[in-house]
Amino acid sequence: MKIFPQFKKCYIHEAKCDAYDLEDPYYDETQGYDKRFRLIKLDNNHDLLETWCWFSAYNSGNAYWIISNTAKPSNKNIKFINNEGNTYKNGTISSIAKLRGEGDCLEKSSWTWNGHKFMLSSNISTGECLGFDGGAWQLPSFVSEIK
Repeated sequence: MKIFPQFKKCYIHEAKCDAYDLEDPYYDETQGYDKRFRLIKLDNNHDLLETWCWFSAYNSGNAYWIISNTAKPSNKNIKFINNEGNTYKNGTISSIAKLRGEGDCLEKSSWTWNGHKFMLSSNISTGECLGFDGGAWQLPSFVSEIK
């Protein structure tokens, strides 16, 4: 996938990614596209663009955009979702963040595709850091059903 100039502007201003310099992209010379980006088909009218965005001591995050695939690429066809996800699978962007290196306290969130946009579908904490691998509890602060 070739990255067009409008997307770079959108990417720089909205995602606030610091994992690499977009002005010096890593292109696959044989394929002619930037290997840091992954384009995923959401439905017949929309694609999801994913790229590695940031990293810290225990965590990393990807940035995501919805791109209309029915029109010529422009800023109007690009909708930034977030820069908090770790993975995308089956219509859901998921995020798991360690609150400390031991991994005994976590925060988990997910955003689900409803056919028009990604909506927050869950937000869960494992509570205090008590030495249990993966956390002691699953304490939801937000849960929804996306239709």
